[in-house]
Amino acid sequence: NIINEIGLNFGVQSPYLISLVFIVATISNWIGFSLWTHFLLRFPTEQPLFKDNRLLISLIYILPPLVSILVALYLSGSDTGFFGWLQRARFWHIPPIIGFTVYRNWTTFEKAKNPYVKNQLKWILLGGSTGITPYLFMYLLPHLFLGYPLISFKTSMAAGFLIPISFLLAILRYRLMDIDEIISTSLTYTILLAGLFFSYSGILVILKRSLWGDKILTEGSFIAYLVIVAVLFDPAKNRIKLLIDRAFFRDKLNYRNLLHYYSQKVATTLKLPDLIDLLIEKIPADFRISRACVMILEGRRSRLYPKHLRFGSSPWSQSALVDTLKDEKTNYVLCEPKKIKNSKLAKEMEEILEAGYLLVLPLKGSKSFLGMYFLGPKLGESLYTSADIQVLTTLSLHVSFAMENALMYESLQNSKKQLQEIYTQLLQSEQMAHIGEMASIVAHEIRNPLGIIRSSAQYLVEDLKFNESSGEVLDFIISEADRLNQVVNNLLNFARFKPPTFTEVYIDELITQILDKWEQSSEHNPAVMITQTGSPGRMPIYADEEQLRQVFLNLIQNSEEAMPDGGKLNVDFSEDRKNDGVIVSVSDTGLGIPEDISQNVFKKFFTTKENGLGLGLAVCQQIIEAHNGTISFTSKPEKGTTVTVWLPRKPHSAVGGLV
Repeated sequence: NIINEIGLNFGVQSPYLISLVFIVATISNWIGFSLWTHFLLRFPTEQPLFKDNRLLISLIYILPPLVSILVALYLSGSDTGFFGWLQRARFWHIPPIIGFTVYRNWTTFEKAKNPYVKNQLKWILLGGSTGITPYLFMYLLPHLFLGYPLISFKTSMAAGFLIPISFLLAILRYRLMDIDEIISTSLTYTILLAGLFFSYSGILVILKRSLWGDKILTEGSFIAYLVIVAVLFDPAKNRIKLLIDRAFFRDKLNYRNLLHYYSQKVATTLKLPDLIDLLIEKIPADFRISRACVMILEGRRSRLYPKHLRFGSSPWSQSALVDTLKDEKTNYVLCEPKKIKNSKLAKEMEEILEAGYLLVLPLKGSKSFLGMYFLGPKLGESLYTSADIQVLTTLSLHVSFAMENALMYESLQNSKKQLQEIYTQLLQSEQMAHIGEMASIVAHEIRNPLGIIRSSAQYLVEDLKFNESSGEVLDFIISEADRLNQVVNNLLNFARFKPPTFTEVYIDELITQILDKWEQSSEHNPAVMITQTGSPGRMPIYADEEQLRQVFLNLIQNSEEAMPDGGKLNVDFSEDRKNDGVIVSVSDTGLGIPEDISQNVFKKFFTTKENGLGLGLAVCQQIIEAHNGTISFTSKPEKGTTVTVWLPRKPHSAVGGLV
């Protein structure tokens, strides 16, 4: 267009000047469409094939002039009018580029899972198709095949302004690039294109005057210049952008160094707490991000760090966000619920925003989805740039591998700990087996003479007459014989523990029977007031009734012994519908258990009683665990103790079968 109107605007000019203008315009045309193709390969998603591949990137800038030159050489044949044919063939590379543009955007739109990329492509396809249609069908194709266009170039360009506008909207509205990035990139390409124009003009003038004189430039020199431009364009662009960033944007983060440092750091971090500290403390600080948290998903369970955080109204295992991030093509999600049509996903994004987070990165292991990395807004209220997101998504890949290793290491450590505990229990069981065998032998050896002593003392009391002091001695012998007999029974019960025989037991009725008999027994302290509370209705469970009777009787007796001067004792029972079990609590207002011995109360042979053997609570724990239940306590010195027993409705038997 410039060449056609140069005579109208500037009068008759030298053929050399016209040739110069033509060459500059042609080169600008080639470079412009090459830049366009290069841009399409990086926006809205970068093609892996072209990433950091300088040879393929160079081909983008070599192919347009190469196509035009080859077509011109073919059409000119042996004629000398190469430049005339080149002027006609200089547009032949444009239709393939337009076709590639439409194909690239449409296929990317069809494959895109990320909602932001889809929204970008909607704007690009709409604006691009509207803007390019007049130029392609009314100007370019008629010009190539008919020899003249149907509309003027200016008219076609009026609609062409829709193309940059659509890209600008896609970038600003859905890419969230900040103004610094736009200014830096614009300055880079402006300086680069100006440098190309003036360098070519300068070289052209110098070479013409010093080497060729009035001769026409050869095709070889022209092609050599194009090759030099294609090779140096990308390095020059990177260098100019670096200088601009250093001059005008000194506070800009050095992403290359940060990515290199933290990639190595997370790769060498094996322990999960250390990795979590990196993710929620150090990385946000260095990347100038306000806050961060990590969620680890393990089946239906989830772990959130920091542990005090809580957000999300529904289980994360059923999350729409998790389903979105599991897609292999989704590298990140920006929480913008107003732009999301999926109501469930939009609601989850609103909850994440309320918690103070904006960007979500997936943590994908080699075989499973590990979790999510939540990042808050950037400090200073600046927006996330494309460079931010690119670096963070790359870093999240390294974090994913490190997280997978850390979880495996944690699992290995837990397994090691469990094996150590099992080994300790086996040693203890073996020792207790020997002790039990010895206790059984000793108990039998003691029991027989003990029975003879008691019977003899009882006979003397009933049949003979002694003075008062002798009678007291005999009564003392009988009571001590009874006490020793109880000790022997405890030893035998502990040494010969039998697995429970499960039958249907109504726990509420059992407790009522135990309390009634206890209140009527001689061992009950009348100064202790006993109450019973619990949920209404019968509570059937599968258990060994006699063993449970022994447990609760022991707990009641211990509670009364803790209140020698009287007090209150309450037995409460309730249903645990959530865990399908029952809870029985025995509370007293006695002396309580001192903190220094609270860890030992369930240990065998530990006792604070003068005449105790230390097997009562140990046997209770043994029985409850055989029922697959738990027993625990809470105590406050001088205020009382509460022992809580939880029993499942249908426990696994000692053999391992379900009752």
